[in-house]
Amino acid sequence: MAAQVAGSRAGPQAGDQGTLLEVDGVSKSFRDGGRERPVLADVSFRVEAGAAVALRGPSGCGKSTLLNIVAGILQPDSGAVRFHGDGASFTVSASNEQERARFRRRRVGMVFQFFNLVPTLTAAENVRLAVELAGGGDADRALDRLEALGLGARRDAFPAFLSGGEQQRVAIARALAAEPPLVLADEPTGNLDRANANQVIDALWRETGESGAALVIATHSERIAARADRVIELS
Repeated sequence: MAAQVAGSRAGPQAGDQGTLLEVDGVSKSFRDGGRERPVLADVSFRVEAGAAVALRGPSGCGKSTLLNIVAGILQPDSGAVRFHGDGASFTVSASNEQERARFRRRRVGMVFQFFNLVPTLTAAENVRLAVELAGGGDADRALDRLEALGLGARRDAFPAFLSGGEQQRVAIARALAAEPPLVLADEPTGNLDRANANQVIDALWRETGESGAALVIATHSERIAARADRVIELS
């Protein structure tokens, strides 16, 4: 079924002070056998700087696809994604692959359901790598985030020796390492039990709040969505 935005508040118009992300009329289909299968249909919304926005809906409604389009990993069939920051605007959807990769490294932190840590690097090295890929930054400050997330004693551990909850907290530290203005989280608790899920969500809200980053989180959980400033329903 095509996904459409429902129940969202009207945000500032493009270019108004405070608008960080603008998604305008985005549609996306995938070829399934001999036919096109629509996943997103004319989706539009705004995200203000520092806001927490939840994309909520059942599995298969297009939440992950939408996050990947916002990050520039996928290109929409139509519509536009624009990022406003540092006194300028960047149209993610109209940029080439190299420009989109540079945008992700410097402006976007990503937290995935399956952690996606580099298995041959320690927790600290995973976080430090994100700083290096962003083109430099305060690596010591980034590593301090491991301490804040209760992982100071685990900084030299490899992912295989960390629990699922610990790995996801390392992933949060990595996502925030270069202090991006936008964090995208794709079902970050989907692989965790309830106790670890609660701990991870508390950490994600706390750390993005302290850094001032806007958070867009894909979830099917009403409980998680209730913590957001705004909920966008995808059906």
